[in-house]
Amino acid sequence: MVQAFVPYATAASFRALVADCLEDSGYRTGDAVEETGAQRSRAARTVPVLDVSPSSTASALTWYERRLPGGVTTAVIVELDGRWDLPLFRHLSAISGGFVVVIEGTRTLARRGLAVFYAGRTIEAIGDDFVHAGIDIPGRRDVGGHDVFELFTEYFWEIAGGTPHELRWDDETRVHTLTLERSPESFHPYALDLTREPRLSRAAFGHTDERTFRRVVRPVVGGDAGHLGWRWLPATTPSSVPYVALQRDGDLGDALIMRLARALDGYAIGFEFGAQPGEFTWLLIDPDREAQRGRDRGAKPFIGRWTQFTVALGEKAGLVSWPCNEAGRSLLAQ
Repeated sequence: MVQAFVPYATAASFRALVADCLEDSGYRTGDAVEETGAQRSRAARTVPVLDVSPSSTASALTWYERRLPGGVTTAVIVELDGRWDLPLFRHLSAISGGFVVVIEGTRTLARRGLAVFYAGRTIEAIGDDFVHAGIDIPGRRDVGGHDVFELFTEYFWEIAGGTPHELRWDDETRVHTLTLERSPESFHPYALDLTREPRLSRAAFGHTDERTFRRVVRPVVGGDAGHLGWRWLPATTPSSVPYVALQRDGDLGDALIMRLARALDGYAIGFEFGAQPGEFTWLLIDPDREAQRGRDRGAKPFIGRWTQFTVALGEKAGLVSWPCNEAGRSLLAQ
């Protein structure tokens, strides 16, 4: 079985995104079934196990919402009873606009793997299969001595604030299931061409509400054409702390982020993806310290940088996302 989590998501928000994700990934879907965890557990005792051999075209996608410790934040847990499909989960992260972390590690030692995606970009890919299948993913790592489930639960805590208990449903949990089918010739479970992941820049400004950002942005940005493409999206944490996200398909441009952060007198963070496959550049602004910047790769430093920002908002690293159905507002239109 393949399992994933989508932080700061609800079952309703996930369902609104998953249909487009599956269609874009080449799957045909059957009718959705909703049942309680107790009903699902009873049914699982009598339902035959799906064929997940290379010739199989059938699978089933299950998802359910879990409320995490503290009672405020939720995450969606996703299970795929079928074949390891990294492009599907990368596309899911592109549509949800944030983190998706996926693991396969329940069948044989030769089938262990873990991948971390963010906004359609591959942050990390660990797996024995990458070697066995001759797949070349820039920044890949072999499983080696890694316990992928230990890493998965560690990331679940750092990104979403969840514990291993929330990775399974309770008897009362509403469990949603879709049957899937995909033609074998269109199935490429490791087709992660990082050189085709387009450039993306994203920034976030903490403790900033919509009114404050509108007031600050006009004198900072003016009509400078160098700021074309930037869009902004006001949001709040589950505890109602306001923040603003900024995004464009292009380079980050440290100067703009730093000027906005100074004008807002708060914490800010920025990332740029796509300059080099599998790498990201980052900018971290603390109002009481000199700005920090650097370039890195891998999930641990990426999660760590996000945590340096989100902890000031009382949240975990997976807070900031930008769903594809949110257009945002042009920075130059303010």
